[in-house]
Amino acid sequence: MTPYKRKEINENLFEVIGLDGTTLKNHNDKPYPNLSENISRNLIGDLNAIAKKYLDNENTTQSEEEFLNILLIDENGDMLRESFGYCLISSLIEYEEQQMDAQLDVYEQLQWDRLFRLNPDENGGTLELEATEKARAFFGNNWRNFGLNYCDSFDEMEENGVELVSDEIIEQVESLVAEMHISQKVAVNILYNFFDTISITLPILWVNGKINDEDFMKSFYALNYGIDIENIDDEAYEEPRFLMNRLLYFKTIIWGYQWNDQTLPCVNF
Repeated sequence: MTPYKRKEINENLFEVIGLDGTTLKNHNDKPYPNLSENISRNLIGDLNAIAKKYLDNENTTQSEEEFLNILLIDENGDMLRESFGYCLISSLIEYEEQQMDAQLDVYEQLQWDRLFRLNPDENGGTLELEATEKARAFFGNNWRNFGLNYCDSFDEMEENGVELVSDEIIEQVESLVAEMHISQKVAVNILYNFFDTISITLPILWVNGKINDEDFMKSFYALNYGIDIENIDDEAYEEPRFLMNRLLYFKTIIWGYQWNDQTLPCVNF
């Protein structure tokens, strides 16, 4: 079953068809632009993989019509938000309409970033250290553990003597941000919020190609859940595998901006 489809308009130009049989809409009910062959193929590939997950989680005796009705009810809810590529293009449609740039101020988020505030376990924090090895390697000798931050504000941090993340690390992160296109900044915000705001640095490193999909997922599961995804059974691994597939599709759509794909919103910003 392929609930999402595309229709060729011209050579290398495709209309993306949503569940209701009309042009796919963004979160504000604005139609998607016609997209290139590569971008449209990856977008509907991602959306159909997510739809299949929903189908697998439902009663498989349902008819296709019944299943599509369930998806239509949920389409503006969780399902579409699981496609990072959908969220990226949807957001950039709005930025293009308003002729706005995206801001990515990281100083405050870095003070609570778990990549620099590891949680010592009974083995001295071994799991988090090992899982975040590739991410931490980017910072070289500048990386260190600043300790967990349970405070709600900078004032509370000062009152409790909580150390700030060092200027050297902040400069390294901000130097990456300074070179990022609007699409990459929005991509970081999408991942940061989807993955429980556990770390602003992990999506910045991933978007900039400093860590791969597995490095990202290993770090997230260790920091957020205390789980080593390399040591779980096949059934438990289905969720991180599903999320890594979302990252794979997402990466291809982000690359479209690097390739200057003129069908994408904000590509010339």
